[in-house]
Amino acid sequence: MASNLNPEVDEYINQKDEPMRNWLQELRAMIHEAISGVQEDIKWGQPVFFNPRNICYLYAKRDYVGLGFYDGSKLEDRDGLLEGQGKKLRHIKIRSRTDIRKELFVEWLKGASQNS
Repeated sequence: MASNLNPEVDEYINQKDEPMRNWLQELRAMIHEAISGVQEDIKWGQPVFFNPRNICYLYAKRDYVGLGFYDGSKLEDRDGLLEGQGKKLRHIKIRSRTDIRKELFVEWLKGASQNS
């Protein structure tokens, strides 16, 4: 994984219970793979990924993990998986390992990193 990992994000992830911890780690690695030079920090109490503007974020709830996009309304969502009603923000909830669709998520991450 990238060398620009933030220990605060490690701490956020490590405080979560399984299987959420594993899903967060997998999504984090995917973000760093998909977005060249991406940075991460804790903003608003959750991991945020940026380069230089905010691109996406992760969060964990009791029974799911979320992957959110700051300009998610611009992403192509052929299957209608992204949730959110606002002007820009969209997210997907991961409730099981099979909900992690790497090819699709990488496509969204690359698209989100190019949107402005």
